[in-house]
Amino acid sequence: MKLDTYDRIELTGPWAGFGFQARHMWTPEGFTLYPEQMRWWSLTCNMAREYQLLLEQERLGRRSAESDADPQSVVRMVQALHRQRRG
Repeated sequence: MKLDTYDRIELTGPWAGFGFQARHMWTPEGFTLYPEQMRWWSLTCNMAREYQLLLEQERLGRRSAESDADPQSVVRMVQALHRQRRG
């Protein structure tokens, strides 16, 4: 079986809603993704997973292991971004 990448290919099963055509992929939400954008998926997925864990800890009122560490040894992303913008 030979696939022509310019034909519209819609995925099924757990990937239903995603598809390929020409030089791009689309998502169920209608976003278009190009190959050069897909190199960031692993980083994006890992960031999303960490954010979900953070929200879950906050929801349950738990403190993470890092919160018990010396406050000077923990880098807070929001604070680092604010410092970077200012200076």
